Amino acid sequence: MLGTFRKHSTWLWGIIIAATAVSLVWWTGNTGTRDSGPRGEADYGTIGGKKITAEEINAAAREVRLQYFLSRREWPDSAAQKQMEVEAYKRLFLIKKQEQLGIHISDQDVARIAALNLGPSKEPGVSSMELFEKQVLIPGGLKVTDYERFLRHSLGEQQLMAALGVSGELVTTRDARAIYERENQEISAQAVFFSASNYLASISVTPAALSEFYSNQIVRYRLPERVQVSYVEFKATNHWAEAGADMARMTNQIAILELVQKYGLHPSLANLPNLDALVDSQYKSKTNFYAEMTLEKAKETIKSEIQHMFALMAAGKLANAFADPLLSAEQVKAEALAKLAQEKNLTVKISAPFDITAGPAELDKSENFAKAAFRLRDEEPIAGPIMGTDAVFVIAKNKTIPSENPPYDSVKDRVESDFKLAQATQTARMTGAMFAQSATNGLAQGKAFSALAAEAKAKAILLPAFSLSSRKLEEVEDHISLQQFMQVAFATPVGEVSQFIPTMGGGMVLYVKDKLPLDEKKVASELPEFLTMLRQARQREAFEQWFNHEAPQALSDTPVVRRQPEINSPAAAN
Repeated sequence: MLGTFRKHSTWLWGIIIAATAVSLVWWTGNTGTRDSGPRGEADYGTIGGKKITAEEINAAAREVRLQYFLSRREWPDSAAQKQMEVEAYKRLFLIKKQEQLGIHISDQDVARIAALNLGPSKEPGVSSMELFEKQVLIPGGLKVTDYERFLRHSLGEQQLMAALGVSGELVTTRDARAIYERENQEISAQAVFFSASNYLASISVTPAALSEFYSNQIVRYRLPERVQVSYVEFKATNHWAEAGADMARMTNQIAILELVQKYGLHPSLANLPNLDALVDSQYKSKTNFYAEMTLEKAKETIKSEIQHMFALMAAGKLANAFADPLLSAEQVKAEALAKLAQEKNLTVKISAPFDITAGPAELDKSENFAKAAFRLRDEEPIAGPIMGTDAVFVIAKNKTIPSENPPYDSVKDRVESDFKLAQATQTARMTGAMFAQSATNGLAQGKAFSALAAEAKAKAILLPAFSLSSRKLEEVEDHISLQQFMQVAFATPVGEVSQFIPTMGGGMVLYVKDKLPLDEKKVASELPEFLTMLRQARQREAFEQWFNHEAPQALSDTPVVRRQPEINSPAAAN
């Protein structure tokens, strides 16, 4: 497989490049992520003075991989590798603690939980363990034994948490009621928003004011360092028909094995019986992604994505063959790209200047292209193949353009727009601050907030009742974050107005009208479940405190702590 390829499509790339457990690469591959003992043998460290075996850490890593899938409905990619390695050691520590405390989960309990997790409500179309293994586990490089072991240890972890977090059970109904009231007490409020957009028309612009603004804000308009590159583009569309023909051949394992070899795919794909199995596997692993499509449309979309990936990989093979003699030359020179392209009858183009953030405007905007372009140096002037969204590129250094201030005329329109917005924002904030003061005085005189707003030619908006537990308030979220709004609202006494609160687009003044009475029937209905949730939360907190104290010591002689000393609770991470 081409070494410079990156993730193209989250789910498909995960299947093609990382179809087997990432953990197996860490622990059995030559990646250098583990340490070595005095004789060069693998050193996985110790827990409680006992050496960790390859079998133990591999098993824990497979459980972590499965946990990742079950929580995100997709298999982890290479970007998650380092964190998952840490998670594997944390899980192994908890497994060892279960063994130490004699926590054992029966086969009957494991089977019961497994049965509850299968079926349409959890895994659509999966009604048996055999189907679950075939459609979910095997595509992820796992087996039923991994799933059963995962369930056993997860249930054991719950018992461990209950044992170590027993203080959570001490939360009383009275304590829960007080917290419930604080989180669910609704208030009625009115808000006046002062938006810069309402004042733009009143802003006058003079050449002198623009010139001064430009001089003061010149850093805002300074052009960053840019580069131009020469490039040869290998388009996926040129291989669309070939990819379609290859997909049509995916009717048996022999044909799939041939395609695995042709495209350099992961060998585990050869375990799939046909194309439909691959499509079904991807649909089931990403059902939520295709939720708005019919089943037929979703499967056609998946087939189209697979065909696009095959076409892109075919283009990548040509790009790799083209780049190989350039990169393996004894002395690599930028001009060699154009010379070889001429020999191969390929077109060389020169990009427009671009910076590392925006990338080339006329080309594929995948982050790989810009990053590779900015890594080019005189001693390494050629890079590739670089995978984009629709093509693969081989590039050569052409020109570097230093950071510079642009001519004023080239940014004049932008300067004028920014100037007007800045002035309008300042006007909105001054108006809002004056209104906050006048509203405070007016309320003290017995005037209504809405009337005070009308006198100031502003509009008071009556907001829907809200509490600290509210998760959405559309009327305010276009102006201010919900979190900041809540802080202001619950810090303002009933019957008073807030100070003027500046926002990105202007500002806000809030009037807290009243606290609304709690619905006692609702309280009586919801409090028992709230008490249970609160006790569980306190239980988790106690467990996290124990873990954050014990785990760093227990894992101190492991590769992950030697390289990364901080180990946080798995409950806290979730």
